[in-house]
Amino acid sequence: MPRQPREYSKSKIYHIMYKGIDGQDIFYDENDKLDFLEKLLENKKEFKFKIFSYCLMNNHVHLVIGIEAENLSNAMKSLSLKYVLYFNKKYERSGPLFQNRFNSKCIENQKYFLDVCRYVHQNPEKAGICKTSQYKWSSYK
Repeated sequence: MPRQPREYSKSKIYHIMYKGIDGQDIFYDENDKLDFLEKLLENKKEFKFKIFSYCLMNNHVHLVIGIEAENLSNAMKSLSLKYVLYFNKKYERSGPLFQNRFNSKCIENQKYFLDVCRYVHQNPEKAGICKTSQYKWSSYK
């Protein structure tokens, strides 16, 4: 069955998720997370989008961004490609790192926007890692 075409948001705001293939970790150490954030900021400038919230977990990533529909796929594809090239070279591996293409959900109203940002920031606490306010790899602070 072919995959469904991506939906585009009227508000131009999306909840983006990348997941490790078969649930595997996509970050092994702090340098991996730093590199991903570096690449995220590079892509932010290149594709001109806003970052409202993010959270990097060991095996997945959540982003809430504002971006023009015509830039969404290229920006997220570029980000994942850059990170996978870094990761595969560093760990002397090959092949895909992420499960399928990135997932995106349209955010069309303020209540849902606030709910999603709260959800993104509370990921570490819900996973039993630490309190939301103590987690280093999110935009909460």
